[in-house]
Amino acid sequence: MSRLTSHPDNLPTDFAAIADAMTSASAYAETAARFAEIGDAAAVAFAVRSASACLLTAAELTDRIRPATRLRRGNAA
Repeated sequence: MSRLTSHPDNLPTDFAAIADAMTSASAYAETAARFAEIGDAAAVAFAVRSASACLLTAAELTDRIRPATRLRRGNAA
């Protein structure tokens, strides 16, 4: 099993960007739900696609903050 260590290059701006993207995704998801309640298909589609783009952005940003892994003793590469 590998142990996780913090990545030395993690920047607060990376975390802030992820937080912003997820906040936006949440807002778009809420908007999509409200438009779905009133049956506005075009607005639902726009809001869902926007939420999806925000989620994709956040997912891509996680590569920048992913912790480095360290091998267990005895498993040196």
